[in-house]
Amino acid sequence: EFRPSSFLLDFDLKPIDNGAAQILNNKRTSQSGSIKLERINDEGVPLTASEKITGGANIISSQSSCPFKAFALNRLKLRAEPVVETGISKTAKGSATHIALEDLFKNIPTSAMLNSRSPDQLFRHLDNAATKAVEFLTKTHKDLLTPKIQKIEHQRIIHLLEKFVELEKSRPDFQIIAQEKLFVFNIENLQLRLRIDRIDQLQDAGFALIDYKTGKYSTSPKNWNAERPGDMQLPLYYFIANNNEFQPINAVAIANINPENVSYSGTATSDYFAKQIKPLESETWTDLSWQQTTKAWSEKVKVFALEFNQGECNVNPVNPRTTCTYCGLQALCRINELTDIEQM
Repeated sequence: EFRPSSFLLDFDLKPIDNGAAQILNNKRTSQSGSIKLERINDEGVPLTASEKITGGANIISSQSSCPFKAFALNRLKLRAEPVVETGISKTAKGSATHIALEDLFKNIPTSAMLNSRSPDQLFRHLDNAATKAVEFLTKTHKDLLTPKIQKIEHQRIIHLLEKFVELEKSRPDFQIIAQEKLFVFNIENLQLRLRIDRIDQLQDAGFALIDYKTGKYSTSPKNWNAERPGDMQLPLYYFIANNNEFQPINAVAIANINPENVSYSGTATSDYFAKQIKPLESETWTDLSWQQTTKAWSEKVKVFALEFNQGECNVNPVNPRTTCTYCGLQALCRINELTDIEQM
């Protein structure tokens, strides 16, 4: 950014009319930092009438956390170098757990049925669900899923399901209304296609949106109230479902399901969802009501969708230390250099 490439220093530069050679010669002897940087404002590249973009919650989350990331992934179709993983990938294991959960609660759709099952009956449900999951893994990892590995994965999934079932038994009465519910929503030239893992109806007749997370990290509900949240998935789910037949929505929750943590996190209007989630009015991190909070979520979804449609793609991560950790696009956006410059 401050000196000509060392590659150019070996050339025998001769004077030319526009004085470029003299400029380069001057730069050879100038000290780093003496060149004034020129900054160009990029107004973005709006979506055209013929350019239709289809995607999921990641589009809105990326636009919120870093507009350039949303542009690069969804408009330029760029992908970072894949992370080399040995054994069964985390993504495959997560998908297998989702399949097991869907099969399990397809056969036990209410809390009353869940609590009335005998240990033997419940184990048969768990066993069948884990079998479905292992069948999926066997198709995607044929070379790895030996009979012994299949048995290990089967036991691992049953163990996770057992823990989650105990958590579900502790909840107030609920009825599962939908699983893997598909929603399609258009905002100008952006089409959002979302599948919500689960929608429950609660004792107060309201609905709860549940997203299964099998990784160790899940966003804090506090982050959803930030000006630009790092993760907009649950607020977007609320916006989409609320604009369809699911009203009122009285809880949005993340079901953390991994060997180290089986629990719920999220926010709700009351304690009808689960004891682990406090009613919003009793939280100390916000003074907003449920109505004010959810209205703010909806407004943010509209703002970020409008930004994406208008082609806003500035390199502006909410927090470079966290937003950029797993992005993989640093060589293109040069965030490290931009950050260094701003700190000088």
